[in-house]
Amino acid sequence: TVIDQDKLLFIFSALERCCIHANAARKDSRMMYKLYNSGIAAFNHIGDPANARACFDKGLSYVDGAYVDEFIRTRNRLTVSYCDGFLFDKAEEIVRDTIVHAELLRENRSMIFKTEERSDLLYGITQSQCGQVLAYMRDGEAEEHFLKALNEMEKGSANYYISSSYLLHHYIDMND
Repeated sequence: TVIDQDKLLFIFSALERCCIHANAARKDSRMMYKLYNSGIAAFNHIGDPANARACFDKGLSYVDGAYVDEFIRTRNRLTVSYCDGFLFDKAEEIVRDTIVHAELLRENRSMIFKTEERSDLLYGITQSQCGQVLAYMRDGEAEEHFLKALNEMEKGSANYYISSSYLLHHYIDMND
């Protein structure tokens, strides 16, 4: 509802003022990154892609406070903001680049922990995000990305059902 959106913006604005004040004394990149990362989610939620992207840009100043997997999730949120603004070519560019990062993270985890590559939810979510972008563009390649995503997700999980739903909608849209 509009009231909930107003509350969300009020809370974000108050947190931003507090964090900026606290950061002036402590120089806490982690806190500031998390603030602007939550701002991306908040502005995406209310359909304000320009402010979501502004939060992404501000957050880049504090990226040294981000964990790698967190930054990949942030880039997925950025992709959403471009889709919300109907900038699908830019969304595709961002998400394809994010897939490369997610693949590298997956491979490095396997090397560091001396394990075989396992299913990787973050990689799956990023593949699903790419499928969504391509589905908006009515590109048949979307199916490939949705199937890769489903392969990474636990059957029966919320993410599995969400990606399955996006895939089914893609099939419906492509069959008109």
